[in-house]
Amino acid sequence: MDNLVVQFSRLWGQKEVTVILAAEEVAKILKEYDSLEMRDLMQQWADEFDDSIFCDPEDFFETKIEELCCAKKADKTWRIPVVWEVSAVITVTAPTLKEAMEIARDDKGETPLPDDSDYSEGSWALAHDNPDEIRSLYNDGQKDSQERM
Repeated sequence: MDNLVVQFSRLWGQKEVTVILAAEEVAKILKEYDSLEMRDLMQQWADEFDDSIFCDPEDFFETKIEELCCAKKADKTWRIPVVWEVSAVITVTAPTLKEAMEIARDDKGETPLPDDSDYSEGSWALAHDNPDEIRSLYNDGQKDSQERM
């Protein structure tokens, strides 16, 4: 944490920044950022401070750290692949029931899906059970927020 304050102070030139925070909680969150991300974030903060209505660097810095902590704990939106089953009735033209059933099996995938269908109770399931696959294939590798205590 002290290193962060020193880096932040350097970015701001000669401005002294003294920060008293819940260091343990903040340190956990800040560990999720690599040094390049943190440098870029601090540069962004320094730019914001120059345009800010805040007069006190300490207040500004504490506000930014609090925003960062909240953002890391915030719920995220996830894309989860699911599957379910539906049932429907289709109309088939054929000389016999057996032939109509064979046509309805649609092994070639030529029959259009029915417009009217019903959800089959209890058929809802995840398409994948592996969190790493879901993270990679559907969520662009998005990282988790910190777990709530």
